[in-house]
Amino acid sequence: MADKHIIDGVEYETEPHPDFQIDGKPVYYAKNVPGLLRGLDPNNTDILLDDPELTAFDDLVKTCPLEAVAQGAKAWNRWVEWAEVHDYRWTETEFTAGKVLVRTKTLEGKPWEEDYIQKNGIDFRTGQTVGEDGGYEIAVRDFSSFVFPCLVSFKEATFSMGANFEGATFSMGANFGRATFSKGANFEGATCKAAFLSHRVVFFGDTRWDNTHFSQNLDVAHAQFLDSVSFNNVKIDGQANFDHVWFSKTDETPAPDNYEDWDNETKTAYNAIKVTPASKTIPDFRGTQFKIPPNLGYTHVAVLPEPKSKLPRWKSLFVDRYLAWKIADDDAASKLRRLGELAKSGHHHLAEKRFFRAELLSRRGHEAKTWRENTIISLFELFSKCGLSFWWPIGWLVAVVLLSAAFYGSQVSWPAGESGYFELASYSFANSLPLLGYISDSYEVSVKVLFGGVDKVPPPVRIWAFFQNLVSAILLFFALLAIRNYFKLG
Repeated sequence: MADKHIIDGVEYETEPHPDFQIDGKPVYYAKNVPGLLRGLDPNNTDILLDDPELTAFDDLVKTCPLEAVAQGAKAWNRWVEWAEVHDYRWTETEFTAGKVLVRTKTLEGKPWEEDYIQKNGIDFRTGQTVGEDGGYEIAVRDFSSFVFPCLVSFKEATFSMGANFEGATFSMGANFGRATFSKGANFEGATCKAAFLSHRVVFFGDTRWDNTHFSQNLDVAHAQFLDSVSFNNVKIDGQANFDHVWFSKTDETPAPDNYEDWDNETKTAYNAIKVTPASKTIPDFRGTQFKIPPNLGYTHVAVLPEPKSKLPRWKSLFVDRYLAWKIADDDAASKLRRLGELAKSGHHHLAEKRFFRAELLSRRGHEAKTWRENTIISLFELFSKCGLSFWWPIGWLVAVVLLSAAFYGSQVSWPAGESGYFELASYSFANSLPLLGYISDSYEVSVKVLFGGVDKVPPPVRIWAFFQNLVSAILLFFALLAIRNYFKLG
């Protein structure tokens, strides 16, 4: 494999263009120069600089780029070539000893400046009716095969018809921040040669990213994918940020930032979404190539609920066997297994364990088809959250202490002195600390006050205390396991 050809921070192709030279010198193109502009010779082209149609198209892009897009990819890409021939709008050339370097123009200013997009690219908000929140509607659906040679912004747009960016090229990156795709999105086979920002975006329909190539960073932090989504065979050369991304909507999913700015129809559609056994919201990262492990630490993937059976659960075990738990997504387990692998590669240990739990549950009815396997998995489901949450087993431990105190109180002859209730609580708490509770001084005092001595403790209390000790030991183990998993001790 040839070494990278990097000059002044810009990566160029390692080989010159095979059919094009400038002043007899080989031409090396930067990686992010789109193929449409490579080998384009202003002195040998059929493009007329004073072409009235292209001149009018250029004016239209400046005043209302969405109307220009509506004319299709062929007209748009022809204009891209014309603009390069007309005034070298997209690239800059550097002559060095023995070769020529061609790269995209350097971005001016800082990304947070208000006029940053206007200086460096195309803001599709231009010429549109913009609401108080800065949002606007895009009714154009087809962006397939478009070449965007500069920075483009679809920030806060609502794609009311969905969007098809299949095979599109983003040479200088794109910003879809806070956008809404009402009817899905298709980015299959697209190429993004610079940072791709898609944070806080809401995707209502099926979203496809298959075979897309991101040469730099992909940022979809805080996005919500409410339907099926596929990143199959995607290649990401930079960092991939999936921080606080929600794949599906649950009761815990926060409302999107722009929720209040939606119309009532969109709000109603969003509120009606819920995870069901038929959902296919588990993302597909099988075949995805990450040069840097992705950030999945706070990525949320909902566990699909098991189907509701008309029969009691115990009876359905023997009637429809594994069908009692079978969800619709046949590939759920393998998708979650891949997520677990990615979380492990990024050292996101808690996420890895969450994905493993979800994977095991989704195996029921698919990879696990016997009632024995499914029963074991269901028992795992009952206790698996205890190893992921410190407060889950502690909450159960407190409940056991209170329940035990109530039972012990029913076996005590009241009144049991002025400190009876305190000693009752102390006795129940001591029984929740295996071994340690028995050797403490307070335990002996509590037994004497409540029952008159160790030899006078009623048999039902002894039996209950034994099982309280056993259950408490298990719950304390789970609490310590959760701490261990959180800090990855040992």
